[in-house]
Amino acid sequence: MLTPPVRACGPFHPWARRWPLLVVLVVSVAPSVDAGSVSNEIGGQVTQTTPTNPRAGNVADLLKADFDLTEALVLRAALGFTYEFATPVPTGGSFAGTHASIFAMSAGLDYDVTEALTLSVDGVYSPPSSQSANTDITLAAPDGGTVDRNGLLKTVASSYGIDVWGDYAIGDPFTDPVAAVVNADLGWLALTVDQTLERLENTTGTAGEDIARIQQVCETTKVPAQVRRCRALKPLLTNGTDTLDVFRLAAGGSVFFHADTDVGLQTAYYLYSKDPTEFGYYSALTSGRTALHNFSLGSSVPLAPYLFTLRADGHQRLGPVTLGLWYQFGVYTSDLGTSQVVGGRVEYTVTAQWKVWLTGSFQVDLQPPDATGASTGSGTQTTLSGAFAAGVRARF
Repeated sequence: MLTPPVRACGPFHPWARRWPLLVVLVVSVAPSVDAGSVSNEIGGQVTQTTPTNPRAGNVADLLKADFDLTEALVLRAALGFTYEFATPVPTGGSFAGTHASIFAMSAGLDYDVTEALTLSVDGVYSPPSSQSANTDITLAAPDGGTVDRNGLLKTVASSYGIDVWGDYAIGDPFTDPVAAVVNADLGWLALTVDQTLERLENTTGTAGEDIARIQQVCETTKVPAQVRRCRALKPLLTNGTDTLDVFRLAAGGSVFFHADTDVGLQTAYYLYSKDPTEFGYYSALTSGRTALHNFSLGSSVPLAPYLFTLRADGHQRLGPVTLGLWYQFGVYTSDLGTSQVVGGRVEYTVTAQWKVWLTGSFQVDLQPPDATGASTGSGTQTTLSGAFAAGVRARF
C-alpha cells in the first residue's frame, strides 16, 4: 500500500554544485585546536533488484572530522554523499527507475563528564532528493474485483534527526588486563516524503498512460467502471505530504583483554510513528540518510524497516594490523522477514598519525511470500546484498 502522494518538489541538482562549498566551509570555520582527526571513506552497496527492493546499489563518500576544543570537549562534523543507481525494468514491470543524488550532513559534541563517563549528542540533516521507481498499484476492476497495474512513482525525500548516547568505562581498556565499556543510545529520525504518480501502465499492459490525460478523464467521466478506477487513483493524482518518525533504542557493551583483544554485543529496537510498510520503499528512502557518527559504508544493506537487531563483534590487534569480524541478525517489522549479515574489517596503522582500512559485508534477506506479494506456492524470497568500503584517517 502506498502513502498519500504528494507534491513533487522537482530536481535538487543545486546541492551537487554546493557540495564543494560545504567542504570548504567546514575547513574554514574549524576552530583553532590542539588536536583532532580527519577521515574519509569511499564505498558502495550492491543488491539484487526485486519487486520489494527496487534498488540497484550505490556508491558513496563519507568525510568526518573531529576537533578537540578542550581536554573534555570534542566537536565532530560529517558530510556524506550517496549516488543511487537507476534500476532497470523489473521482472513483470513496465518502467525503468531513475538515479538519485543524496547528501547528508551532521554535527555533534562529545563531553567527558568524568574519566569514565562520556556523553554525546549528534544532529543530522539530509536535504530533499528525488528518485522514481516502478511500483505495483491495485485498482478496482469493472467486474467488482481488483486488477494490478504498474506505475512509475516519483518520490522526493528528506530527513532530519538527533542522536543522544553515552559510554561508561569500567577500568582502562588501554592498560588494564581486563576492562569493559557499556553504552546506551537514543535516536530519532524524521523522514519526510512527497510522492507523485508520473505514469501508469495501460489496460493492455504494453505502454504508459499520460497522467494528465487520466486526471482530465477522471474529472468528467460518468462511466461506472472508470469512476471506480478514478476513485482508486485519486490519492495518487493529488498532492500531499507525509512524515514518518523513527525511534531507535540501543544498548550494548564491549570487554577488552590486555588492550589487544575485544568482544562486544549490541542490540537495537525500533519504534515508528505509523506503519512504515505503508510509507513507500523504506530501503530506498533511508539510503544515505542514517546517522553518520557511528556509521561505516561497508556495514549492511537494510532492505526493510527493522523491528530489532542483534550484533556481535570482535577485534584482534596484531602489531600494526587490527582484524575485525561481526555478525548481525535482524528482524524486519510487520512480518517482512529477516536479515543476516557477516562482515569483516582489516585496519593498518601506518604511523601514529595515519591509519587505513578495508571493510566488507555479505547479507542474506529472507522474506515470506505474503511480504513480497507473491503467491503462497512461490516460497520464501531470498535477496543477496553486499557492502564494501576503503578508508583513511589522519590525526593532527
